Amino acid sequence: MDKITTILNCYRRPKNLEQQIDAIRSQGLSSSIWIWVNGHEDNKNIDFSKYKVDCVINSSINFKYHGRFTCGLLATTPYLAYFDDDTIPGSNWFESCLGPYRDWETDRKSTRLNSSHSAKSRMPSSA
Repeated sequence: MDKITTILNCYRRPKNLEQQIDAIRSQGLSSSIWIWVNGHEDNKNIDFSKYKVDCVINSSINFKYHGRFTCGLLATTPYLAYFDDDTIPGSNWFESCLGPYRDWETDRKSTRLNSSHSAKSRMPSSA
């Protein structure tokens, strides 16, 4: 089964977190859920431990988009998904994203290059 680390960016809309987390947990694939709290007044007095997620990184500084993408470097899963605090994934969103990738991987592995398709020099032959 594919595993995904989902990083939720919380900046000005912490009220959406519960709905986002529920939507992610209802996906057909396993996901580790992280919350990146980007420094803002709206987040000051919120107890993020109540969300029961795998990781909360709470920054008092607004690192803009750099913080959430940098925090993705810590993930150990093969896939990452990022959601802004105004985005809630629809049902089967992860599956819809990974399906075409899996198809591509299958095609790539099953395609065999024969000798007529091997790399040849593009340089004109000298006569």
